[in-house]
Amino acid sequence: MEVIIERACGMDVHKDSITACILTPKGLLTRKEMYVDLGEDYFDKQREQYIVRHSLRRLESLGYTVSLSETKVS
Repeated sequence: MEVIIERACGMDVHKDSITACILTPKGLLTRKEMYVDLGEDYFDKQREQYIVRHSLRRLESLGYTVSLSETKVS
C-alpha cells in the first residue's frame, strides 16, 4: 500500500468515497500556503519559560536546591 497522507488522524472509507481528517498547521488550508516544518523543538521554544519554571519547581519539591544560569549558544 502506498502512503499518500503521512499525518491522517482519521479515515472513513465507503463504497463511493473516502473521507480523511488531516492534521495541519493552523491556517494552512485557508491561506493556501505551502507547508513549512517549524522544527522538532518549536513548541519547546514557545513554552521555554514555562518549562524552566515547571522544572525548577518540580526539582525543588523533590528536595533539590537549584541554581540556574543561562549559557550562550554560538
